[in-house]
Amino acid sequence: MRMPRRGVWLFVVLAGVGWSLPGIAQQNQNEFPAIPGAEIGAAEQPADPPPIGWPDLFEPWAQLTQPPALTGLLVAFMLATVLSALIAYHPRNFGWVVGELVRRIDGRPIDQFVREEITGPLQIEEFHLGIDPSMEERVAKLHAMEDCDRTSQVTIYNRPEVHTAVLPAGGGIATARGLARFYAMMACSGSLEGVKTMKPETVVEVTKLQAEGLDHSLDRNVMRSLGLSLADPRSAAPGNENIRTFGHAGSGTSIGWANPDSGLAVAYITNGFRAESTNTPRLAEISQAVLDAAL
Repeated sequence: MRMPRRGVWLFVVLAGVGWSLPGIAQQNQNEFPAIPGAEIGAAEQPADPPPIGWPDLFEPWAQLTQPPALTGLLVAFMLATVLSALIAYHPRNFGWVVGELVRRIDGRPIDQFVREEITGPLQIEEFHLGIDPSMEERVAKLHAMEDCDRTSQVTIYNRPEVHTAVLPAGGGIATARGLARFYAMMACSGSLEGVKTMKPETVVEVTKLQAEGLDHSLDRNVMRSLGLSLADPRSAAPGNENIRTFGHAGSGTSIGWANPDSGLAVAYITNGFRAESTNTPRLAEISQAVLDAAL
């Protein structure tokens, strides 16, 4: 069956699970009723879920290539830890839950759904959730810069099996042109070159402010919409951030954003992995250079 208002569902689930925002779920519970067929049974949820660390989200690979096997564990883990209305960015684990919800509602795995509903119609040829092994030589490997503070991420994301795995959160492989084309669609109210991907009201709904405050994972103040960052410090020079600018950054590397008022859609992808203390001002400077040149 088709996903009812599938764009909204995907972003709502991503925000509620990815950033652990019970407050959002409470505010929107009348607007977004329960998703039929998406319930995860108690039998799938461990009674006492063990702690989940960074390595656990990537090993063993046999398990990760079958996302439903992880769903019960991850849902139980998050239900056990989301005890109050805190903003806490979950940069990896929410992806499998979102992917499983898409599969249960729509019937297609998330990589197929994205390909057939978004990247295919928009003619975004270079965006992949899991590449074919024959493409491996084309993937730009991450390089730890002099101040890289997360070398484990560099090591993990340079592994070929990571590139072929379907990792809905943090596993996309794309060109800057492909990513910018997605954001251009969002900046143009859900349509691009005659192809309608989302309704204008859906774009408005998923890009408006939903939560603001201290992110307890990132240890900095953030503004979040449904799955996106608003007025991100990497989207403009300090003091020039715009709450109408929405997007998302890549860990230690890249940035993508759009603004519906200016019509700008920007994607900058690099394989140099830096500490956020130097990466954030670098991306802010690049974003501001685009703004100065275009506006």
